[in-house]
Amino acid sequence: MSDDAIQMTPEEAAFRADSMISTIGGLGDPAYDKTAGNNRSIKALGRYTEDQLEAIYEGSALAGRFVDVPANECTRCGWRAHTSKADGDAPAEPFRAEFQRLDLTGALRARDRWASLYGGAAILLGVNDGLDLDAPMKLEAVDSLDYLRVADMHELRVRHRYGESSAPTHVVPPGKMGEPMLYELTPHNSVGQTATMIHESRVIRQVGAPVPPRKQQEVYYWGASVLQRAIPKLLNIEAADVAMANIMEEFRIAVLRLKGLAGLVQAKDGTERLMKRMLAMNLGKSVVRSVLLDAESEEYTQQGAPVTGLPELYEKVQQQVAACADGMPLDLLFGTSPKGLSSSNESGRKHWQDTVARRQTFIYEPAILRVCEVLRATGAVDVPMDADIDVVFNPLETPSEKERSESRNLDSQADERWWRMGALGEHEIALSRFGGVGYSSDVRLMSPEEIEASGRGAEVLPSDTPPEPVE
Repeated sequence: MSDDAIQMTPEEAAFRADSMISTIGGLGDPAYDKTAGNNRSIKALGRYTEDQLEAIYEGSALAGRFVDVPANECTRCGWRAHTSKADGDAPAEPFRAEFQRLDLTGALRARDRWASLYGGAAILLGVNDGLDLDAPMKLEAVDSLDYLRVADMHELRVRHRYGESSAPTHVVPPGKMGEPMLYELTPHNSVGQTATMIHESRVIRQVGAPVPPRKQQEVYYWGASVLQRAIPKLLNIEAADVAMANIMEEFRIAVLRLKGLAGLVQAKDGTERLMKRMLAMNLGKSVVRSVLLDAESEEYTQQGAPVTGLPELYEKVQQQVAACADGMPLDLLFGTSPKGLSSSNESGRKHWQDTVARRQTFIYEPAILRVCEVLRATGAVDVPMDADIDVVFNPLETPSEKERSESRNLDSQADERWWRMGALGEHEIALSRFGGVGYSSDVRLMSPEEIEASGRGAEVLPSDTPPEPVE
């Protein structure tokens, strides 16, 4: 590669992240490659600031969907928190009223949204345990859970981590080495207020996009914005929109043929006379929608700009953007589902449902269980301390009556096979399928004590004699 083939200024050369430039095609050289000198290289400037991310989020509907849609989808259909060892008079969902009082759904959605935008956010547990906020929370001392407060990573800075020499204590709980121990809360609207120290046991933390360990100090031991990786692709779709707008402006081009045009332009006042003729023609088109021509020396036509292949090219750009959104369906990302794209078919919807389910399992469920644990300690709900709590998220798509009927028919056939084999008794089937709130597709083994506690009585207890096979 010769030096004279690289048409770059010193400033442009310093701005590049590498020196890969093609001497034949000019790829990578701003003098020949249109994509090498535009703002797509903004990622080389480093991480986006808080103000920049907010400007992008508020100014781009597509960027806003990157942030909002996952949080909205994870909370759109809600969830149920069930408990074991509940008597017949206990509510099936004992936490529901407390969830509504605390607006847990809104807190989880806001935490997810701001963690995606900034790189981190948390829910602060407003517990009343008689201890300072910088002291570890003791569940046995908690009297009430008064509120849930969402704070982003710029409000809630990590002050100390477990294992640091400067940490107030060197006792590291299992699995906490290197994790935040104390946070410093400085609300956005605080003026002249001192920061508040909060212990990590009072915080339900959510980290945004992963950051390499060597770079974590740059993000205050949180994460990165989901827009950090997506912005180059978002710029591609914005550039495609601008290009399509330009093509629409030039879709119909007027062509005026004048006899002796070359001589007219070369004349002393030829250019002025030509402009007057063009203005008169445009005025006639605007006023009376007509064009007056000299039959012998003028000819007026219109030519259309070809757009063959443009829809397919635009769909390719949309697919690249959707890939940065972890397979989000195009109808959610763009508000429409272009024809022929795989993201709109059954496999695309299944992939997105699996993505949402993983997000609910690894991000939302631990937070819900933590709130349930605190509520149970306060005594606000009648749930035994040794009872298991199970969080079940409602499906994103509601099956039709026909689909529900077909599913239950398959369940009944499977139940009959298990019953014939002696693997399940009619008591497990009856109580599992119809003993709760509505129909359940899960069947589990039950002890005689659980059957008695359910109120069904001894008539459904298993007998010593297995069922006879039916011929």
